Amino acid sequence: MRRKWQIRVAGTLKDVAGFTQVSRAREHVEKHFFNANERWEQVVGDSTPIQLRNRFSVVVAETGRKCSPEAYKLLDEALEVYMSVIEGSTTENGALRIVCYTHKPDGGGKPFPAISVVSRKGVFSAFSQGAVSDLKTSFRPKLKRSYRGRCASQDYQRAALNYLNTKLSHSQEIFGN
Repeated sequence: MRRKWQIRVAGTLKDVAGFTQVSRAREHVEKHFFNANERWEQVVGDSTPIQLRNRFSVVVAETGRKCSPEAYKLLDEALEVYMSVIEGSTTENGALRIVCYTHKPDGGGKPFPAISVVSRKGVFSAFSQGAVSDLKTSFRPKLKRSYRGRCASQDYQRAALNYLNTKLSHSQEIFGN
């Protein structure tokens, strides 16, 4: 989904966009937005993610395939909600921390410029860096065991900041705030 918007990094507006390929966008919806452990209903503010996940499970059970037209239709419906959440999480009101840096991939590989955003509701989003920066991933990091036994938005925020700090410890040339 090529939805485009702007985020402010160190006082400069940068153009960002959603996934370049629909297939990758659908994979991320299934992997992250439909993941019950990520608790997207806390970010959305209602039970839409749960309802979409349940409907998707029913369609897959009925058709026996994740690549049926009905499944694709539900993934695309969920993708609209997912991208709206990501856009809201990465703009000024939703973002907690935005950082530009050169990321060094684990296990070697060529370093590449990246922009990472942690939202106030604990969503971690990563973009490539370019004229228009493409979304690479967006998720709520797995929580460590909590003595409280419930998953609060503040816990996800802390987990997302910890994840960003891990990325930054493997990077060079950090820019932003």
